[in-house]
Amino acid sequence: MTIEQDLPTLRQAIIPGEFVSHSGLRLPWKFDIDLLADEQVRQLCESFGFGDGAVCGIETGGGRMARIMSDTPILYNPRTKSLSIPLHWSDEVWLVDDVVTTGTSLVQAERALSRAGIKVSRKLCLLDRTSESGAVIAGIESLAKSEDLL
Repeated sequence: MTIEQDLPTLRQAIIPGEFVSHSGLRLPWKFDIDLLADEQVRQLCESFGFGDGAVCGIETGGGRMARIMSDTPILYNPRTKSLSIPLHWSDEVWLVDDVVTTGTSLVQAERALSRAGIKVSRKLCLLDRTSESGAVIAGIESLAKSEDLL
């Protein structure tokens, strides 16, 4: 798939309204990955060229992506700042989340993985909203930016 093919699927998960991000930023809409079927999420993830492999998902949206992409994902919970590592894991992973707005969860997850001796080889998100928060995150790859969807 290409970005032009992915945009209609991504737009299906947009909910207009007044929302507050995890970091307290007021937003005029939100992206809800739960509005997409597993097969749609799988196709979006495959747009990154991802097959089977080691992945760490940031809960909740990135956790869903990770469970779809891998039988044994590592999961990061930003509320408790904890990792859930399966019995068999890799020392290198792709770090995934559905949306990145300020990048706080992404940075925290990468630090937690580093403390566990796990290297992040790629940082991926379906939707990059950093232009709305002013955040600058090095090395993040995304399928779309918020301005692509509106």
